[in-house]
Parts: sequence; C-alpha cells; structure tokens
Amino acid sequence: MSIVAIFGSSRTPEGHANYRLAYDLAGLLAREGYAICNGGYWGIMDAATRGARDAGGEVIGVTLEYFSSKRGGANALLTREEAKRSLFERLDTLLGISSAHVVLPGSIGTMAELFISWNLLVTAAAKPLILLGEPWEALIDFLVQNTEIRPEDRDKLLFAKTAKEAFEQIRARVTV
Repeated sequence: MSIVAIFGSSRTPEGHANYRLAYDLAGLLAREGYAICNGGYWGIMDAATRGARDAGGEVIGVTLEYFSSKRGGANALLTREEAKRSLFERLDTLLGISSAHVVLPGSIGTMAELFISWNLLVTAAAKPLILLGEPWEALIDFLVQNTEIRPEDRDKLLFAKTAKEAFEQIRARVTV
C-alpha cells in the first residue's frame, strides 16, 4: 500500500476552504486504497485524518512527544501513531514512509516541510510534490525571481487547485 503525506497548518479551522481540500483529498485517496500520513494533530492534519477515516482508510500519525504531552495527545482517529522525539526525526519519518507529498498552506512548520521535500525532490528523491490550493504559484514564482532557486527546480513541482486535481496527479505517478 502506498502512503501519501499531507502537510499543512495546525491552525486551519474546520469549515475553512483548505480544511475541506485536505478532507476531500484524503477521502479520494483512501477510497482508491492509499494510506495517509501526517503529523497526527489538528487543523489540516485533522482534516486529512477525518477524510481518510470517513472513507474507510488508514492514517498514520507521526507525532512529537513534546506536543502530545503539552497539548493533550494525538488525534484520536489515527489508525496508527508513531511518536518521535524531535522535529527532525518526525519529518524524516514522514518523508521516508510516503510515496508522494502534498502541501497545503501553513506556517513555519509547513514551510519547513515544503522546503525539505522540495530539496529532496531536486537532489535525491523522485517523489511527487504537489502544492494544493492558493497562493502557491505566486509564492514559488516570487522565490524563483528573488532567490537563487532555479526555474528548473520550480518545474519539478506540481500544482493543484482542487482535491480532484491533486488526486489525479498522485494516481498518475504513484501506484497503490
């Protein structure tokens, strides 16, 4: 079974458009037989967990011991939890067990997940990296124009506006 990592803000509330994107994408993936992995907590992680579980799918939460002890534990809907001691170990696990990465808008942690995934895509791993929702194309274009990021590195990214588009990009590149 292939696993898809879904990254995004822990602050995104239920009812937000990005919450719905993550929920819908996870449901589409689960119904097709993909498992989902994420950080195991709230916001986009909760949306993906709920979407996959509502569709009968498996969700692996790669949690952080610090967050679990300070914030009341991981999402109760996870089918499996893997607790890690550091952010680096957590991200290494998420990127290692997944066959594709989807990033929705988020804050500093999400940007770290995006940039490390993108760096691996450019330098080592050929795992699809899909940026779902807004404002990705404008942000990435800004970075290409104002940093040392090369246009050919931008070309390795996939962009999707809808959950169905992201799902189709994954299905075309990653077998179940």
